[in-house]
Amino acid sequence: MIKRKYKKLLKHLDCQPENFLMLGNSIKSDILPVLETGGYAAHIPYHVTWSHEQHDVTLEHPNFMELKSIDEILKHLTI
Repeated sequence: MIKRKYKKLLKHLDCQPENFLMLGNSIKSDILPVLETGGYAAHIPYHVTWSHEQHDVTLEHPNFMELKSIDEILKHLTI
């Protein structure tokens, strides 16, 4: 369901998945659906996470990165 919404958003924006980067604090809702569409995703953990958003498996994916804070994304972006 969430993956379908991201696909709809990308279509609306006329954006190819490989040109899309999601920054989020939820592996389940923000990160996994974007990776499944072929996009890029950066997880920025938050000290409080809803129980239904818990994800205890280490995620390894070529389009995934783990950040400690949002400002760390700047070193990964190119112009």
